[in-house]
Amino acid sequence: MSVLLIACCYWRRANNWGALGAIILGAAVPIAHLAMEKIASTAKLAADIGKDWAGIVAFVAAALGMVIGSLMKPRTT
Repeated sequence: MSVLLIACCYWRRANNWGALGAIILGAAVPIAHLAMEKIASTAKLAADIGKDWAGIVAFVAAALGMVIGSLMKPRTT
């Protein structure tokens, strides 16, 4: 949510599509990591990745969601 807040305060192109993209992508990474921890065949990979890297990737995914989503919405004049 910090990516969302910063983008909305400081980037003029930020909009609701970008906010939705940031929320979805920012939440998808930790959920996927938690699911990988619970599945026996991917538990070792999840442990190798670690919670810190999953958190960093979640921030990056949220930022990408904000930028891509905001740029996809047509600008109104």
